[in-house]
Amino acid sequence: MVGLSDSLVAITVKGTRRDFQEDQVRQIVRRRSDSLWNGALIGLGVGAGVGLVGAGVVANTKDPSCPLNQYPCDVLGAIGAGITFVAGLAVGTLGGIVTDMLVKEHTVVYLPGQWSGIDPGSG
Repeated sequence: MVGLSDSLVAITVKGTRRDFQEDQVRQIVRRRSDSLWNGALIGLGVGAGVGLVGAGVVANTKDPSCPLNQYPCDVLGAIGAGITFVAGLAVGTLGGIVTDMLVKEHTVVYLPGQWSGIDPGSG
């Protein structure tokens, strides 16, 4: 909010100043989305943990028809573990991004006759 007088409310939205008569304004709400980076990093960390556990399970699961530690069983187990780890990273990161996309902050900064003191354009 740029200004407030007895009868006028002035706000700036995306760099453009708009003036309203106070009786035209029911409320002013500041809407902000959460940054996607922190969700991606948190999801990446969670996905890495889940992926490591899953990769350990896959790597230690033995096929009774396959000789222990012999090609191709050892290679296939390593590939399966790697795929499981990468899948954990991808799913975790995507989950973090989607979660952050859903997080919206709505703060009422003005109601007729009262002003919260929060600038709707800041942050």
